[in-house]
Amino acid sequence: MKVLIVITESEIGGAQVHVLDLISGCRESCTVALATGDLGYLTQQAKAAGIATYIIPGLVRRPSIVRDIQAFFGLVRLIRQFRPDVVHVHTYKAGLLGRWAAAFCRVPVVYTAHSWCFNPGTGVWWKKIGLAGEWLSSRLCFRIISVSEANRTMALSFRVGSAQKIETIHNGIRDMDERARPAAAPPYVVMVARFVIQKDQMSLVSALAPIEAPWRLRLIGDGPTRELVRERVRLLGLEDRVEFMGERNDIPQVLADSSIFALVTHMEGLPLTILEAMRAGLPIVASDVGGVCETIDHGRTGFLIPHDDTEALRMRLELLIQNPELRARLGAAAREKYERDFGYGPMLKKTLEIYRAACGERPRRGSQPSRLVAAGAESQQESER
Repeated sequence: MKVLIVITESEIGGAQVHVLDLISGCRESCTVALATGDLGYLTQQAKAAGIATYIIPGLVRRPSIVRDIQAFFGLVRLIRQFRPDVVHVHTYKAGLLGRWAAAFCRVPVVYTAHSWCFNPGTGVWWKKIGLAGEWLSSRLCFRIISVSEANRTMALSFRVGSAQKIETIHNGIRDMDERARPAAAPPYVVMVARFVIQKDQMSLVSALAPIEAPWRLRLIGDGPTRELVRERVRLLGLEDRVEFMGERNDIPQVLADSSIFALVTHMEGLPLTILEAMRAGLPIVASDVGGVCETIDHGRTGFLIPHDDTEALRMRLELLIQNPELRARLGAAAREKYERDFGYGPMLKKTLEIYRAACGERPRRGSQPSRLVAAGAESQQESER
């Protein structure tokens, strides 16, 4: 079975980490290729693993008629050249253009929705345009994979697809040897997230500021809102307690060196960072949005915080900071929940089952590429090297 996986951007993030894990697992039973709109973390890791990688010119997040047309035909050429049995698309723009390109080539396509463009908090016009795109494109794909039951329920409420077409497969991650010691002192709070409007490192800093008990905060990630958060830290006089660590490739070790994991956010599907924290054995404090509640047992593995409730966030953080025994107990329960519910094997098995079912409904294989198309693809791969 040949599988082409398409995602819009290659920068490090939850969707990219998921795709990398999926590629690693699929290659044991499939021939896999990756297509994305730019070079970055994902393409570097895929190439290092020996995965065929293609860059699709024009495949960008922002709407652009000219670039979108360019990306559509680039995907059509690649599908005809690679001749996959199934195309698996991730994130909104790749999901939109990839579904139309695969349908044009009469190749079955599967779409993983890591989050929806019509989530609460999305701009009105973008929500309307995005919803129209999702509604039309859903008619073209074999199956829509939702990473959380909350996402699936939302999609059904907006009539994006039928109950038979949308299937929930919770994210799963590979196990690692690194383990945290949550009871260690002084307690280190860590948040792993991009510095973008969707995330809310600012509220985390504000919640921690009045807590008098010893604590340290590590913020992992980069992005456009980073300097705003840094300025807030400076104004609160917390420079000696907050560390901006940038993007890191050693997240398991950073988590193992921490005591509490926090994710303060406005919108989520099912965040991989919470699963990574559970795997490490950390207690978790997180905003109760999207599918987050499907990962945390409130009061047993961590605490769910109402959206935009900084005072509730402060109270739960202070409770954990002051109580090492509670941190240890919740962290151990979080590790048990990871082992039971969010292992890598079940996620991979369910995804491969969908691939096989999709291939069973395939009308015919994509047409043989012309010599010109094949030569162009070879030239593109050579330029990437």
